[in-house]
Amino acid sequence: MSNRVFRVVALSAFLLAVACQSSQDAGEPDPGALQKQEAASKLEVAPPPASPSSAKEEAPGGATGTPTAITQKPTASLKDVRLRKEFSKVRPPLGYSPAPASKVLPALRGKPELAVPSPAIGANPAKVTVLAFFDFECQNSKRAFVTIRQIAKAFPTELRLVFKFSPRTKNGTDAALWAIAAARKGKFWEVAEQLFVRQAELGDGLYEELGRKILQVDTKDVKALIASAEAEDRLALDMADGQRMGAKGTPALYFNGVLVLGARPIGKYDGVVKQELAKANLFMRNFNIPLEEVSARLTPRNLGQTR
Repeated sequence: MSNRVFRVVALSAFLLAVACQSSQDAGEPDPGALQKQEAASKLEVAPPPASPSSAKEEAPGGATGTPTAITQKPTASLKDVRLRKEFSKVRPPLGYSPAPASKVLPALRGKPELAVPSPAIGANPAKVTVLAFFDFECQNSKRAFVTIRQIAKAFPTELRLVFKFSPRTKNGTDAALWAIAAARKGKFWEVAEQLFVRQAELGDGLYEELGRKILQVDTKDVKALIASAEAEDRLALDMADGQRMGAKGTPALYFNGVLVLGARPIGKYDGVVKQELAKANLFMRNFNIPLEEVSARLTPRNLGQTR
């Protein structure tokens, strides 16, 4: 009986020793195996560093592919072309009256240099020149006229407002010619304001009334002024300018060449004026451009831009 107990105890001790040895083998790494692994890692060759050309070939997601051509930075001329293309796709905003489909312009009767000068108010020379194309029959031209006059008063020493005629009908053409006749008498802005305010009354009766009250001339003299070659040439020159600059309707206002279509809130015009003033100041400071030339030089650079 004692021998059997001894054998059981001995067997249990042996099994316990085997179990302890196997757990040690599983938890502790073999020193020899570690040395072999370290030696193998030293033999591994690191991949060569990526060259600049291979970096260019790498796709955005990290995968490599065929090399792509390096595009040059767009030049100013390419930018101008892109702006002109974008301008041609601009959808006219609310308050924009389309121009007539006909592109036939009135012929000059006399010499262009003898035409009635464009009515203008404000600084001369000016950092910002606004060429405003209006039609006396257009309600949105009326709204824009009132707003831009307020802007002109807010920048008396920096902005010049030039009125341009862009009628679409015979009635609008007659009103434009009558306003040009008023400009010859030095009363354009007073008459223009009345023509816009009394749009529904445009016609001979209104022209005769304003002629007596403002111009202090009789009907015969007013008709003579309207029929003059100088007045018709002013209208022809303005319509040619509008077509050349891309004014496809009214109102169209160019702030040093930057086009603003339609009747806009006063804050819109104010923002464009301040932006162009900043450009003008930078232009004068960096390139030593005299004030007399600032607007003339900025306008061709800005043509094709819309706000």
